[in-house]
Amino acid sequence: MKRIFDPIHHFIELDDAEVELLDAAPVQRLRRLRQLGLAYLAFPAAEHSRFGHALGALAVGDRVLESLRRHDSDYFSDAADFAAQRGGPPLLVIGSPMASADFAPLADALAGDRTVVTYDPRGHANSTIDDPAQDSTPEQRADDIAAILDDLGADSADVFGSSGGAVTGLALIARHPGRVRTLVAHEPPLLELLPDAPQQRAHIEDIVATFHAAGPQAAWYRFMVNAGFDMTMPATVAAEPREPTEQDVREAARFFDHELRPTTRYLPDIDALKAGPSRVVIGIGVYSGRLLTDQTSRALAALLGSTPAEFPGDHGGFLGAPEEFAEALRKVLT
Repeated sequence: MKRIFDPIHHFIELDDAEVELLDAAPVQRLRRLRQLGLAYLAFPAAEHSRFGHALGALAVGDRVLESLRRHDSDYFSDAADFAAQRGGPPLLVIGSPMASADFAPLADALAGDRTVVTYDPRGHANSTIDDPAQDSTPEQRADDIAAILDDLGADSADVFGSSGGAVTGLALIARHPGRVRTLVAHEPPLLELLPDAPQQRAHIEDIVATFHAAGPQAAWYRFMVNAGFDMTMPATVAAEPREPTEQDVREAARFFDHELRPTTRYLPDIDALKAGPSRVVIGIGVYSGRLLTDQTSRALAALLGSTPAEFPGDHGGFLGAPEEFAEALRKVLT
């Protein structure tokens, strides 16, 4: 990976293939073809060579391609909308229902030495879905991630999965052996691994019923309380909640009606996780001790016979301290 500064396009990132192309003799000869003739002798800044023009075209082309990847749902079929920040070996950063924008600070912190790929799961953010009534299962999401790897031309990649994204990563290893080098599964909400699994299933049904009876805000509140978060409103904060947008309601319906049950009821294939070529690391936030996902993560680690890796913060530690979280993730992936 090389970065070239251009006065118009600023830093242009080049991968190895692009560097090799630009170093080729026919392309280097473009440096001597000046679009303004001898004007550069009087005005040094008026360089305007065909080589500089080619660099600019490369920069603009990259931006057009990234725009297609992010905003043209037909370009990558219905699988998912994704974006890549290039900087080294591929690392997929995935969530569910969290979308690419939620991981932007972490992706920025990792992009210097990784090609960070984030995506919008079906029905969230910029990713469309043909059948809104279709459930979002870990298996389907795993197939979507495999399709993204295919589109990237990557045989395999490291994966960081948070919450429902961690469950997706577990399903990816089981359904697509060899596509994952290392999976860091950060606090997967596998409620079926808990001793009180029947009670937890009942809590999930109550949360879904609350969504239909009282709307997304009441359902999210109940969801967070059941997850173990302290939802006490500080006295200095106004208690008036903002009105949910149309997208808020649509994505909440996607989550509560079609995603919450399949994700929390997923049973990982422990034999496949232990016997396959992929390395699996269970991640836990240092401040997650009060959360259900701390219990589920420790239960999964015990089944795998491994010790959980600690990360800054709690369930959403990558949001509050992305630089520190990125550094901890680098160490685990090394």
